[in-house]
This record gives sequence, structure tokens and C-alpha cells, in this order.
Amino acid sequence: MEGAEGAASETVRVRRSPTGRKAFPKHLPRQRVLVMPADDELMCGCGRRKKQIAEKVTERLDYVPASAVVVETVRPVFV
Repeated sequence: MEGAEGAASETVRVRRSPTGRKAFPKHLPRQRVLVMPADDELMCGCGRRKKQIAEKVTERLDYVPASAVVVETVRPVFV
């Protein structure tokens, strides 16, 4: 998806509510999981594709034996 790559460079991180927690350290390895809606959910009623305007990113710390990995789950927001 060529459009998604362009949108990814201009993404805005949106937080639902501040929890007061510190962010995970930047030196930890990260694994990015992209959750995309089905193709039929990306279509408008007029037959055009919805445009991505932002993405919601949540992080959780997973423990893999002998290492820790931050898993970023990304959910694009479309209009």
C-alpha cells in the first residue's frame, strides 16, 4: 500500500487518557503489530476508499525467556 507508507511518515500518536505511567525505555527492542480493518470496512458508501488520518498506538511489555520486547499494536484511524 503506497498510501499507507506516506501516511505512516506523518502519523500522530493519540493517547486516550493519560495514565501517569512512564514510557518504556527507547533501548528496548520493539515489535510492531499492524491491525488493519477488512477491505469492505475501508470503503465509503460512495465507493471510495477511506483515508487514514491517524493511528492509535498501545504498548505492552512482553517477556520472552531471557529477553524483554515491547509490542506496539497499531490501529489506523480512517475517515
